[in-house]
Amino acid sequence: MLRLSLRRGPGAHLLRSAQPKNLRFNSTSSMKNEMDELKNAMNDLATEDQMDPFKNNFPEEEDVRPERHHPDTLAARAAQTFTVPKHLDHAVAEALRDKVVSPSTLKRNVAQFFAGSDELVSKMETGRDNLLDSALTVAAATLHQNYGAAYAVLKEVRQKMPEGWTPDSVLDIGLGASSGMLAVNELFSDVESWDPDRKTAVILGPKVNTVLTKQFFDTQKHEDQGQNNFKDKVRNTRIQTGLPKSTQYKYDLIIANQQLDLLARQAETTLEAFSARLVDLLSPGGILVLVDRGNPNGYERIARAREVLIRPMEETGPTKTPVPFGKTRRMHFSSDAEMKKLKQELGPDFEIEDVEIPEEDRVYLHIVAPCSHHGKCPFQQGQLRQQNTSKGSWCAFTQKLGRPEYVMQLKRGKTLASSWDPKVTRNKNKFSGGGRPGSSDLEVPSFSYLIVQRSTNPETTIPKEQMWPRILKPPMKKKNHVIMNICGPEGGLYSWTVTKGQGKQEYLDARKAHQRDQWALEAKVKTPVRKNYQLAVENEKISRIPSAQENINKKSTLSTNQRRDLIQADRRRLIKRTRKEAKLGGKESEEKDEDDEDEK
Repeated sequence: MLRLSLRRGPGAHLLRSAQPKNLRFNSTSSMKNEMDELKNAMNDLATEDQMDPFKNNFPEEEDVRPERHHPDTLAARAAQTFTVPKHLDHAVAEALRDKVVSPSTLKRNVAQFFAGSDELVSKMETGRDNLLDSALTVAAATLHQNYGAAYAVLKEVRQKMPEGWTPDSVLDIGLGASSGMLAVNELFSDVESWDPDRKTAVILGPKVNTVLTKQFFDTQKHEDQGQNNFKDKVRNTRIQTGLPKSTQYKYDLIIANQQLDLLARQAETTLEAFSARLVDLLSPGGILVLVDRGNPNGYERIARAREVLIRPMEETGPTKTPVPFGKTRRMHFSSDAEMKKLKQELGPDFEIEDVEIPEEDRVYLHIVAPCSHHGKCPFQQGQLRQQNTSKGSWCAFTQKLGRPEYVMQLKRGKTLASSWDPKVTRNKNKFSGGGRPGSSDLEVPSFSYLIVQRSTNPETTIPKEQMWPRILKPPMKKKNHVIMNICGPEGGLYSWTVTKGQGKQEYLDARKAHQRDQWALEAKVKTPVRKNYQLAVENEKISRIPSAQENINKKSTLSTNQRRDLIQADRRRLIKRTRKEAKLGGKESEEKDEDDEDEK
């Protein structure tokens, strides 16, 4: 007798139909037929599981009733989950299956890449040795993450710009296989009228990456055989290995994707001069997108570029206005170190005069995202960090990215139960790290970014959507209230609390908010965490003394017993301080009497 255990979930009815209560086999042929029927039922069950739209997904992100939310809340939302297109996934898999590089070598290099330091990454991306191995390793390890970060930022650009905006010219600068241009092609592929005049992909890494870029572009050409216009748009992309020498031709969209300092070094210049060069190539009303890694050094590179572009103001208000890009221009394409060296060579008798830019040639810039102000960034330390890199001490954002099939194969498991571990097991050809059934096929990479727009005139009106506070961390959902860490338009970091009693609309929108979203509504409690230019950072922990108003705000959110305990603690603290002052006053009076007697 054969008994089967029923399984709950999709396809359980198939098992029930294949499982009689008393199944007896009279002959070998009947047993074989019943087993074949059971096997077919199991195959149908597996197929139904694969077609289940909620399998390995995050159902809480799917808002089935968007009409419940405020219109400004919907406009302030940022996309959270992305996937690499199937045709790009297949193109990378075909490149990795090349017989030139063995699978074992590729997996070993990728394992070192995931567990390696920035020095290892830079060495592999410069391609000084084993160019093909390095190029394939970088593509296998970072292409999906770089593509996801670029696509997320470009989607926000499209969301912030007026409806129907499309760039007529695009310039993408990177070290790998032009992931920024791949993201642009996918983002605007649904616009039939989009026909850019010029698209340039600059690859500053090893030249072997140009071959991979052409191969990936070919997959986008044949994505849909019925769309001839889309194939023409991709085919017109120019691939070159250096920045445009002339600034006469301007671009509506410029993308610098990943490791800005290494891009500047490959262009034989500094990060400051590299940022200025990109502004020279930007057309009026154009968009400049800078994307880097979500680690502390990646953020510091973005912050330094931001400092060069807008020259942050000492005091900032609740509104943003376009700022001039460099009131004066010194020698073109030179840095502060080069200017200092030049002054030493010329001597004290020579003086370098600054050249004023005419008003008609002056460039005005303003930040579109993620900053809601033009002041100094409260996270910036002004140098690359070797220490004090605790979580939350820099500005970076995360997103959920679906793992392509080739990435899951490289990591030795379809679903990973733990982070990547490069330790080698007993079988030296396999790495540790397996999977568990039912876990998610998503990974959560982080990135730092900056979106800057060149204004047509200094009196350009900046939309209010670009001045809403930005949510820096995932909101903390408590009982009857939600706490959000935001960067406000005044240039500081704040902790905003939205309570249930504040209003049904505000509380509902706060419960559904995510990191990288903007908050367009009000909050009941607004507590400053770190003001601008006052970096009280000790071991990356904020040390501050709460003011009386902050204590009042804190009391308003506490229960009766907690409020009573807080008042008693304040009273004890006041009594202790008064007694201490009284003792010090008595000692001072005694010393004064002794001094008077000595004088007499």
